Amino acid sequence: MPIEFRRAYTDEIRDRYKNAKRKQKSAILDEFCQVCGYRSRKHAIQILNGKAKGPDARKRPGPASRYIDALSDLKALWGL
Repeated sequence: MPIEFRRAYTDEIRDRYKNAKRKQKSAILDEFCQVCGYRSRKHAIQILNGKAKGPDARKRPGPASRYIDALSDLKALWGL
């Protein structure tokens, strides 16, 4: 299934899934997994709830690095 169709299908299913009762959610989830080819129901649930955005959406905990400007100079000094 091309990615454009999968995204459109996911948007349509997401609305149905959010407004459904528990038993209906199970049936919608089964259908979604079968159509899109997901083997993990947990991953499909995260997609339908809008939580799965990809690996670049995660932010590392803690403060931001302060030494980004000096990193290139340090690499040159270390010979990397």
